[in-house]
Amino acid sequence: MLSVIGEKIGSTPGRYAWQLACPADSPLLGCQTASQPDESVGRKLPECCGSAESGYRCNEAGSALRRRRLSPSADAGLLTAVSAARQFSADSRPRLIFLSLTADVFWRLHQGSKRRRMTQSGPIQERDQQIGLALQALRAGNTKQAEALIVALLSRLPDDPAARQVAAVIALGKGDIATAAQHAISSLEARPQHAPTLLIAGRAARLGGDLAAADRFFSEALAVEPQRAEAAFMTCVIRLERGDPTARDLLDQLMARFPDEADGWFEIGVSLQRADKTEAALSAFARAHRRPDSHLRRGLILQQRAEMDAAIAAYEQAVTMDARLVEAWFRLGTLYQDRHQPDQAIAAYRRVLAQRPELAEAEVNLGLLLQESGDRAGAYACYRRALASRPETFGRIAQGITSGPHGELWLDLGKLRQFLQT
Repeated sequence: MLSVIGEKIGSTPGRYAWQLACPADSPLLGCQTASQPDESVGRKLPECCGSAESGYRCNEAGSALRRRRLSPSADAGLLTAVSAARQFSADSRPRLIFLSLTADVFWRLHQGSKRRRMTQSGPIQERDQQIGLALQALRAGNTKQAEALIVALLSRLPDDPAARQVAAVIALGKGDIATAAQHAISSLEARPQHAPTLLIAGRAARLGGDLAAADRFFSEALAVEPQRAEAAFMTCVIRLERGDPTARDLLDQLMARFPDEADGWFEIGVSLQRADKTEAALSAFARAHRRPDSHLRRGLILQQRAEMDAAIAAYEQAVTMDARLVEAWFRLGTLYQDRHQPDQAIAAYRRVLAQRPELAEAEVNLGLLLQESGDRAGAYACYRRALASRPETFGRIAQGITSGPHGELWLDLGKLRQFLQT
């Protein structure tokens, strides 16, 4: 590439020369009136650095424009001409053209640029602040607040790509796939190679069932940012789901490049689990061991394979890492109950109901355990809550009440239902 070289001319302070290398055979495009320049000449300068003849006229025009101290738009034209020299190829026979500008040109350009930045900084800072607040609300789980902030921002800046990107994230979190895709595509129109937005568009397409489109988005994100782990993993995930044979090679590359990327391996594990490739899924979840839900997933596979001891160990690891995993607590409760470990099962179901009191299945199971332990009042309290939450649990409740060493025989099921509803 030919370069634009700045250097002092003689001992004159503040004056610089740019050596512009221009091919001698380029056509003459403008600046025929360089001896009588005006601002239009300054704007034409980028077009006329294409030949030796026009280049010398550029030099002439530059000097005249400088002497007349025209407005910054003419000065900007001169600087654009300087930048245009970068486009010429190195294999052409260059002629050196000298364009000299005094320091006052740069000062005026700098001041104009500074004023523009000061004018734009207010709206830009306000936009960035509003987007930051929306992201903060999202991280805190306050989707409504985040959505309100972004809707307000888009009402003022409907084409802002950053706001559209956040709007896509919000819509995706709400399960509104069509809206998420719409916002992501709109954002990509302004930033077509923005990897995070490409990934959002890919996820929306995947959830919408368009695996081919998802593959295109993920692959493009990977091409734009090859070091981004999410792009690499999601490209592999979508290839697995499409049955693409290249997925095998991608998996090998992921193991070499990102062996401990927990989020990515979790995605791979889920995809393999859905494809009933349980052994490979267990390996993937093992690599994602820093995620509590990876142990939950491992437990589900192991329980399905009747490896109960290993399943219990996996569920226990999951709730040790994150006590909010309700499904892991519920699974532990059922396994402990099947293994006749009532105390552990009761404790597990209580942990479930502390977080999800509406789960009628947990209430019924807890009621049965309390009934077997002799706590009749506690058992009936559980049955009442379960029936109020899900009336269809009455059949299992009635069966449970009449069974076991502490069961009761109710000949009239209508009266039993009435008793539980009081």
